[in-house]
Amino acid sequence: MRSRTKNARNIALQIVAALCLAVPARAAAGGGPLTRSTVWSSTEEIHVTGSITVPEGLTLTIECGAIVRLASHTSIIAQTGGTIRVNGTAPSPVQFRSLENTKVWGRIGAEGSNASLIMRYAEVQQGQIAALNGANGTFEFCFFHDYYGSGGPVSFGQPILLTESASAVVVRACHFDNYFETLFRLGVVVIEDSLFERVTGDAIDFDTAAPGSAIRRCTLRHGPVSNVDAVDLGSGSRGVLVENCLIYDFPFDKGVSIGESSLEITVRGCVIYGTDIGVAIKDSSEVSLENNTVVNSNYGLSLYEKWPGQGGGRAIAMNNILWNNVASIAIADGSFIEVAYSNISGEAVFPGNANLNVDPLFRNAALRDFRLADGSPAIGAGSNGTSLGALLPAGSFLVDTDGDDLPDTWEILHDLDFNDPSDAPLDSDDDGLSNLVEYRSGTNPRDAASGLRIDLRQDPSGEFMLVFMAVANKLYRIEFRNLATGSDWQTLAEISAEPIDRAWQWPIAPEGIAGFFRLVLPD
Repeated sequence: MRSRTKNARNIALQIVAALCLAVPARAAAGGGPLTRSTVWSSTEEIHVTGSITVPEGLTLTIECGAIVRLASHTSIIAQTGGTIRVNGTAPSPVQFRSLENTKVWGRIGAEGSNASLIMRYAEVQQGQIAALNGANGTFEFCFFHDYYGSGGPVSFGQPILLTESASAVVVRACHFDNYFETLFRLGVVVIEDSLFERVTGDAIDFDTAAPGSAIRRCTLRHGPVSNVDAVDLGSGSRGVLVENCLIYDFPFDKGVSIGESSLEITVRGCVIYGTDIGVAIKDSSEVSLENNTVVNSNYGLSLYEKWPGQGGGRAIAMNNILWNNVASIAIADGSFIEVAYSNISGEAVFPGNANLNVDPLFRNAALRDFRLADGSPAIGAGSNGTSLGALLPAGSFLVDTDGDDLPDTWEILHDLDFNDPSDAPLDSDDDGLSNLVEYRSGTNPRDAASGLRIDLRQDPSGEFMLVFMAVANKLYRIEFRNLATGSDWQTLAEISAEPIDRAWQWPIAPEGIAGFFRLVLPD
């Protein structure tokens, strides 16, 4: 079954954001530095015919609904101390496109100390995004696609997203599609909840990543050509965490490749299948492997020396499932691995404490459902009574395999079937709300007491507060209707999407006011 992809824009259309209606008129923007802070609004289709720079102390703001078309080899760059802010919304993203349709343009970037590039709800086609040399980059709910730049990888022309020596980089809930690679060099980079697919280079390439860097809850898929890794960690990267990722369809290379003396690397809670090597550990790199499920690959794990004189790889593996691979673990060139509390297929039980060699009883391996079925021998067989294999759900919430508008991760979390669209209209807890409505509301479809509600509370100082629980990755709107004036519903507050659940509150002064408050989520 072909998976249906929901990109960041389509996911966001299901939840509320500030409405921005654009009736674009064309406006030309020639090259050169800005002389004052500038706003490009939703009423403009900006045609950039020459490269633009944003000098120190100035800001270029691009509002929701704006369409920016760039000529070939044309860029917009925030220089040292300058800022570019892209303020798209869910229903009205900012669009960056080629002025000449089929030709790639240059880049949207930030270069130099304290330069900033902040992009939310943007769609970028046929161009590169970059944060370099002390700049910082924040990218949330963006869709980057269809970019194969000019020049080879040595000139860094080909990555669709490029960072080097950036002060901080955050990529969250973004979708990358049909591209060569993303490349992150020399710095702390955090990538969360994102989807990477249809790639011909490395989907995510970290070089000399600094401690604190992480790749979490991402889906990486469809790199069906040679020399293509899902995740490539190298050049002495250190202290990187790869966690709760779903990686598949990299049949000629690696799910996670770790080399060039990269140290203190942890791969945890990942599901990897359909690769040549699930996890490769090379050239004196040191890795901890915890609670991963690696199946249906040529090699589950492979430890070896790639470059002469570098030495083999070293790993400690615990609570993993390596099943139905042609070879579960390959060890060469003086490499070393210690394995415990793991279920590993092969001719005999793999040496180590409390290892198993028994069918793990996946729910439906044929349909890539690698949750453990009831009665699985892997349940409770791990260290301290934990279960073996990935700590599901794994992957990005931007993926909806069965096309029922319920993300795979949400269905797995609530024990639904991500291969069966018929469970979306069902009411699993008999509370009168379908599973689809429960998802959109951010409530638990298995708990009838879980509902979307807003409360009025008084704190110890006597102040009244509107309070509700905001769910991760969802937008909300608080509205008020004044009965005395008979007004329509008015927006009181917009609540932005955040990566975690949190309590939200808003102070009000209710004396002398007769009206209603409501919490809004669209269909």
